[in-house]
Amino acid sequence: MTTDDAERVLLAERILAEQEERRRLAELLHDGPVQHLSAISQMLDAGLASLRGGETQRADDVFTRGLALARDSARDLRALCDDLEPKVLREVGFAAAVAALVRRISSRYDVEIDLDVDYADELGENAQTALYQILREALDQAVKRGAPTRIEISVRATPIGGAELIVTDDGSPRDVVEQLRRLPVDRLVTSPSNTGLGANTNRGLRAATGQYILHHQDDFGCRSAEPFVDRAIQVMERHREVGLVKLHHDVPHPPRADHVLPDGTPYSILEFDRPPPGIGIYIYSDHPHLKRVAFHERAGYFTEGLSAHGPGLALFSDRTLVPPDQDHVA
Repeated sequence: MTTDDAERVLLAERILAEQEERRRLAELLHDGPVQHLSAISQMLDAGLASLRGGETQRADDVFTRGLALARDSARDLRALCDDLEPKVLREVGFAAAVAALVRRISSRYDVEIDLDVDYADELGENAQTALYQILREALDQAVKRGAPTRIEISVRATPIGGAELIVTDDGSPRDVVEQLRRLPVDRLVTSPSNTGLGANTNRGLRAATGQYILHHQDDFGCRSAEPFVDRAIQVMERHREVGLVKLHHDVPHPPRADHVLPDGTPYSILEFDRPPPGIGIYIYSDHPHLKRVAFHERAGYFTEGLSAHGPGLALFSDRTLVPPDQDHVA
């Protein structure tokens, strides 16, 4: 990509970002202050009509409600102005600006919010402004999407010198929960609170009672009409030592043994006690895979209780008991 091409890409991205910000502001103004002003106008009309009719108590009630709504509107407009260019961000830094934002959201939506953002005060002004805007939008979506009781926010340094903003919450969208309850499954395993991906995954694995487990994360989609589950079962029936059949791969592989199913489907068996470092292969897989129900009893379960900025999921294993990982290309 030439310098001119790179500049055009950056310009296009900036234009899109500005358009998105204008759209967001228009929605905030329309859904908040504009609606409030319309309601206040109607209240004033109703109050004046009550006064002219001699209904002073009714007029007083209407004007009192209108005054409260006007004060709420003024507060929302001040908050919107602060969000656009928070003075506290320039005056006392990122952490103080985020703390003020969090106090408003916490009191309004009755949600507990934990902060760990001191590192952001070491960043430049432009980076702080960008992070603040991203965080503000993330919090707005979190409280609108579901009904969280707890939100965690952290800003951490990255190994390459940048910053990483992580926002997590324990609220699931109501419509998603209802859709899950309507699924034709034998058993739906839920948790009253967000215990983390590792703990939630282990809860589902331990609840499984069949011979095999099809492990499918929610960020993968299946578009194939091929009988990949049947083929994965065939692999494990042919090779009793295989504990997991991975249905997707995109990384180099260590030495392997290549095989073919009777229908011509190729697959490879990878054998190692511990994956070679630096090649992106693990003794577990986040990609869609089929495994024996006893696989985790032998290889270990997903690590629980990792913080949002931790190293990710891992399996602690007894090297002598780990079944060989196996890659299946259908």
